[in-house]
Amino acid sequence: MDETDLHITGIMHGNSRISIRELGDILDLSVNSVHKRLNALVDDGVIETFVFGPTEISIPNVSILIIGNSSCKSMDDCVSKLGKNKNVLKVIVGLDNKLFISCIIPDITHLRELSDYVITEGELENYKVGIFDIPPCCKGDEKAEPKKHKLTKLDYRIIHSFSKNSRRPISEVSEELDVSPKTVKRRLANLEKNRLTCSGIHWQPTMTNDIITYLSVTLNPDVDLKELFALLRNNYCPNFITFYSFGNLPDFVLILFWTKTMRQMNDIQQALRKEGSFKSIRSNMQYRAYHFDTWIDDLIEKRAEF
Repeated sequence: MDETDLHITGIMHGNSRISIRELGDILDLSVNSVHKRLNALVDDGVIETFVFGPTEISIPNVSILIIGNSSCKSMDDCVSKLGKNKNVLKVIVGLDNKLFISCIIPDITHLRELSDYVITEGELENYKVGIFDIPPCCKGDEKAEPKKHKLTKLDYRIIHSFSKNSRRPISEVSEELDVSPKTVKRRLANLEKNRLTCSGIHWQPTMTNDIITYLSVTLNPDVDLKELFALLRNNYCPNFITFYSFGNLPDFVLILFWTKTMRQMNDIQQALRKEGSFKSIRSNMQYRAYHFDTWIDDLIEKRAEF
């Protein structure tokens, strides 16, 4: 990938239903150029799937990340066992069997049962269990609490139809659901307006020779997360992808970087150590990501009643 490809995947992570023309306007590229790049990302396996689903507003849930070193002898068997739990959404395997396990639970009362399962089946050592916080870039900018909206059966059917391919033509979905294209378009607009759904991608950036590095960082006291996010965005783009903070781990963040070479990543780490915000930095590179259907997918399918 180059910087433009990375920009495309970054946009797609937040809105995979964006049109090719809109992408072109953002990137200042022709429609044909964007189309070729997007197709190449799919053909190379960097983009696995264009996904679509409900937000926590329409289906309440809590997002969890469990990080640890696995002592499993077979990583394939380990990932398979973890994926059998309907709360496990994604397992990222790093070097030396480092696992980053993203989970979704209905509410916080399920945390103990989930963490016990993941730690046991993943044979995790030196693990952390984090409750995802609001992204630093969004803190303080939230609009008024959205009104409660109850999804209709048609809403669930539309979500289900787009769930594994958010870029399906509306005409195709309308025919499948036996409703007019205008109806599908209107319902989609309502879902997006009220932030009841979101779209994104499942990606495998390491299908190319690109390097995705996860920095597990312990912060110095009194570090402002919004200021830290701004520093990383301003000083380390396009290599800086994003970072995650956790409500129950106030001094810990996980930072993601993209680089073409190990030397480039080493230079970034050395620069970060001089910033004065970090007490410690530990790095690990992504090897492979595995995605799984969760209880939310089962719930949507049941309520859609296909």
